Amino acid sequence: MKKRSLWMLLLTVIGLTGIFTSCKSDENVDKINTLEVTPSSTIQFKASGNSPVTLNVKTDASSWSFTAPEWIDAKQEGATLTLSAKDNTTDGSRSGRIEITAGTAQAVTISVTQDKRAPEDPDALSVDPTDDITFKASGNEPVVLTVTTNAESWAYEVPEWILATKEGDKLSLSAQANPTTSTRSGRIEITAGTAQAVYINVLQQAGDGTVEEGVKGMLKNTSEGELSTTITTMDALKKTLRFELAEAAGKDVQVEIVADEAYVAEYNFIHSTNYVAYPVSEVSVEGGSVTIQAGQTASNDITVTVKTDNREALRNNVEYMLPLTVRAKTDNVSLSGDDVRVNYLFSRQCKKEVKNILFFEVNSTNPLNALEYRLKDGSMFFDAVVLFSANIRWNAMSDEVYLHNNPNVQALLDGSEVYLQPLRKAGIKVLLGLLGDHTPAGVANLTDYGAKMYANDVANAIKQYQLDGVALDDEYTEGSGSSACFAGNSSTAASRLAYELKKAMKEKCDWDTYVCAYQYGTFSQSLPAYQGQNPGSFIDIAVADYPVGAAFTYYGMDKSGCAAQSIELNLNRGNVSAAYGAKEKGYGWFMWFAFDPSPTSNIENKEGSVSAFKEAADGLYGMDLVEPTGYYKKVTPGGDVGGYDPTRYEF
Repeated sequence: MKKRSLWMLLLTVIGLTGIFTSCKSDENVDKINTLEVTPSSTIQFKASGNSPVTLNVKTDASSWSFTAPEWIDAKQEGATLTLSAKDNTTDGSRSGRIEITAGTAQAVTISVTQDKRAPEDPDALSVDPTDDITFKASGNEPVVLTVTTNAESWAYEVPEWILATKEGDKLSLSAQANPTTSTRSGRIEITAGTAQAVYINVLQQAGDGTVEEGVKGMLKNTSEGELSTTITTMDALKKTLRFELAEAAGKDVQVEIVADEAYVAEYNFIHSTNYVAYPVSEVSVEGGSVTIQAGQTASNDITVTVKTDNREALRNNVEYMLPLTVRAKTDNVSLSGDDVRVNYLFSRQCKKEVKNILFFEVNSTNPLNALEYRLKDGSMFFDAVVLFSANIRWNAMSDEVYLHNNPNVQALLDGSEVYLQPLRKAGIKVLLGLLGDHTPAGVANLTDYGAKMYANDVANAIKQYQLDGVALDDEYTEGSGSSACFAGNSSTAASRLAYELKKAMKEKCDWDTYVCAYQYGTFSQSLPAYQGQNPGSFIDIAVADYPVGAAFTYYGMDKSGCAAQSIELNLNRGNVSAAYGAKEKGYGWFMWFAFDPSPTSNIENKEGSVSAFKEAADGLYGMDLVEPTGYYKKVTPGGDVGGYDPTRYEF
């Protein structure tokens, strides 16, 4: 009896435990999880050029998930969901919703819309799919990508071990067998017009080292002369190549000859060089798709045409590399190392010991006109331009000196990408003129406090608008006042401001900046050292007033920083013939002022100016000036309202 009672007691305990466990399980089922997503408002994407949107997901459930429209790329990481919209290449807007779920919590839905494309929108590009691609060591099936864009054409770059075929809107990718025992990785780059490029990572698993390689291929230069070419005209260059096999293959071998811009960075790293990639847009490969038939060992010559007339893409005294390489389209060819590369080198080497600096009257003239003047070898005639001019002003109420831009100067700065950066891309430095503005504050009378204040304001503008420096002109300082910012004019104050400007620009800009002094007013005097430095260490360029002739050297400066002559084109002042012998005398600059070729300008002086430029080109470089064929207008010449026309007009 006691034994039976003990078993009954154990069974009762086990039963009760089961009841308690069952109740606890029921409580979990009934629990409502929490889910909070921020932000949760409607997400509006532009047609293209969007930045990712990150959602923060907070929940007490063990996991969460989401759904999104197919035109949204979504990435879940921890407690965040990052959303990116593919460029809208359709004719209309599109909408959908993001749904986030977690356990038993009520789902959170977020509306997402994307604008339709406008005529002024940049090109759009969409690739599907964009997931990372992983290939086996061998025996792979092709992966097909669909490319959608409104640009006229699209292009791709792939690692050399990837076989790629482009047909219509499809890009078929497959991997050559991996003969190594290491994994290999790279990325696919797809580009279309101005659209943001699409990148897709690609990985191939390691082989076992037993994969049989195809017939070894080689790319050979068959052009006459060296691989390095100095460009002396704007005529297109022709180069020829031939693809060869070490032995005949049993079946047709297909390859493609392509420019490999990305290789330039690798070459520079390995060889400690500083080549710039020759723009692919300026290169065409005729017969670049090559088939060597079974039993044959070499292709016909392949012609590479290299354009040299792009003023922005091919700058003077810059060394360019054009790397051409071979990519396989069949798997029976082995391509590796330098055997399948030919690296052409190009440079314009117009040794301009004397450079031209042009002061533009921006109230009348569009500075884009500087782009139209080139030497016979294609290099730019002008090396620097000055936007003449911004001002220094004094606010008597706050006792502050500050940079003031009239509407014309401000219009150029606001339109920097359109009106100023094309000059810089062509190798022309852009300096901001600084001039008095009928207030007591001037460029040669600032105290230490005032000079630092003004220099900081100017340097911020140089950085913001991506300019290359300043040009100081001590004119139009008028009136009197009591201020902590300025006192009487002095050569020390002139040195002080030049020093502070040079210092402030160097601190704020990660590119070289310059200080130019127009030797007028206080700057026409010999300037003293400041903070233990001679003026030659913080004044880079000196130009004289028109009746004077050549600029003189400040302490610490040699003639390479001085203009041999200053020419005022509008009033025909200055001696252009000083160009002959300027280099031999050691001068490094020639100054021009008040040029405007536009027939709508109030100072139009094209004929006389071009004649002067031609004489200077002959005297300075022994070279012809190319006859200009176009010009740019100022919308409101001579007016107070800023306005410029970016359109190039033919004479």
